[in-house]
Amino acid sequence: MPDEDLVRLPLQDIWEAASSAPGLAKVARAVCRRLGNRTFPALLEAFGNGSLQEATDRACGFPCQVSSGMWEAVDNLTMKERIWLGFMVVQLRNGSFGQGNGSCRRSPSPPRMLVHVRGARGQGLGNLLQGLEQSLHVAMVSGRAFRMKWPKLEEGVQPRFLNWKDAEGEACKPEKNELWNFGKFQEAFRPTMTMAHSNISVMHLTGNWGMLPRKWGNLSGIGLPDIDIRVIFPRNGQAAGCLLHFAMGARDGLLKDVERALGGKEPGQFALQLRTGDAVKHSISGDGRDKRPVIVNKIWGLETPSRAANAMAECFRQLCAHLFPRPLGLRGKGARRMKCVGYFETDNYEARRAIQALPMEPATALRASGLDPKHSAGETATVITLASILAMAAHDTLLKTSGSVAELARHLGPAIRPAGRSFSFETFLKERARQNRSKAEVAGLCDPALQTPI
Repeated sequence: MPDEDLVRLPLQDIWEAASSAPGLAKVARAVCRRLGNRTFPALLEAFGNGSLQEATDRACGFPCQVSSGMWEAVDNLTMKERIWLGFMVVQLRNGSFGQGNGSCRRSPSPPRMLVHVRGARGQGLGNLLQGLEQSLHVAMVSGRAFRMKWPKLEEGVQPRFLNWKDAEGEACKPEKNELWNFGKFQEAFRPTMTMAHSNISVMHLTGNWGMLPRKWGNLSGIGLPDIDIRVIFPRNGQAAGCLLHFAMGARDGLLKDVERALGGKEPGQFALQLRTGDAVKHSISGDGRDKRPVIVNKIWGLETPSRAANAMAECFRQLCAHLFPRPLGLRGKGARRMKCVGYFETDNYEARRAIQALPMEPATALRASGLDPKHSAGETATVITLASILAMAAHDTLLKTSGSVAELARHLGPAIRPAGRSFSFETFLKERARQNRSKAEVAGLCDPALQTPI
């Protein structure tokens, strides 16, 4: 298939071609050739000489790879690759209907696109990135080309497989919509999706919902009306994480911040994330609106950030003993057992100091993040918070407290890779309380058999 056929042929002809294995291979070769020799930075490319990003791309089923400096189609094409190719074809055509409505009358070929606009409403970066997942999913199911306007985020990331900085459609008058996961959100889905599937040229969307409910999620916009992306990506959070890896790559400054977070070392086995909220003394915002149960719950909460940090460190040691038996790092004279290494991220200075004060252990090593604790609701913290998320995502095992930052780290890392797993610290605490055990009793607190990894 010549490259120009991707935009010249009727869209239905391309979908029909992609429905057979030989036709899908032809479409893939044409799409990947259109990428030329452009380089596409990746979010995790700085780790393991790129092997971590390669494993992530393979698990996501991205259809194009670099060979001899040029992009070409991968050999084995499955439904995963078909999904991404469909989205790329829509992007190349500036929207699958071929034309939008009268808001772009002066354009000879009006586009049909969705522009993600950064949300507000006091939301932190984790929630706002879930809004980006939402916009990508809506664009995919409705067959719209994707664009993004988020200046602070763009300081850290740039386009990868989707060129969301293309200026096409800038002269069109946008229709605006929001989709938030609070208030009467159920009433918002129908008007949002009606607008997305219409012939409106440019739709601005903001919010924090995340992936659409199954009722709205079939991929008709890219020629797969009977497919829900979460069926093809069955692990919880995998589809959302792959969408972000597909859309974004890291700029050099962001990768340097990730390296600083990790202290210049390669990721170990574990990442730990303790979100204490604002309900504790000397918290970052200090207004007490954000009361995290891990601290304040009267039955199983741990009351202070330092106590929570120490309990989480003990949980880490126990999980290491269960999950990572200590192999010999060297053979022969001087043989030693390799340590289980963890990376600790928190929003609280007291919790970080508690981890930094821990004595050396023969079997484990727990390092605090090299980045200062931060509250992610401020725009100035956008890139540095994303660096923390990526530092956690670079680990295959995550021990986390409830919160969207840790959930995004799970989406971008453990939820995608086959060896990845994630444990809820609160679930271990609740189980201890259910057994009527004292908060001071830590023996057997974190047996992985007590919960299914998430």
